[in-house]
Amino acid sequence: MKTQFLNKYDRHQNLKCPLLAGIVLFIFSIVIQGQLMTGWAEVDFNALSLTPAQQTVINQYENEWRQTYSQLYPQVKSDRQTLRKLINDPNANEGQVMMIQSRLQQNEDKLRSEATSIFMKKKKQLNPEQRQNLQKMMGR
Repeated sequence: MKTQFLNKYDRHQNLKCPLLAGIVLFIFSIVIQGQLMTGWAEVDFNALSLTPAQQTVINQYENEWRQTYSQLYPQVKSDRQTLRKLINDPNANEGQVMMIQSRLQQNEDKLRSEATSIFMKKKKQLNPEQRQNLQKMMGR
């Protein structure tokens, strides 16, 4: 993945505006962070032989996540698309680019933070044997 990132960066080094080149580099770093951080959030807790009580609580946490995601992700998706267009526009307004990039970063940070919080809440519901199985599922 690091090689892919560097190749993408090399292609954008020739941008005429150093600010936009820096933003491109920053966006690619966010993408890499996002890819590295989402693996643990996609664990199937149902594979851990949950009790009905555990399943109820974990379902509540998943509903909490879905609500947060549905509120924030549409803006994240829109901002990503807008930022891509602006970065490719040689006449882009730097202030607008920075405003959108800042909002995108804030919303992505909120999503990562909420995903981490929900994961930790779910993990607290597990007994020691289930936690061991969770570690095995995650490859650690």
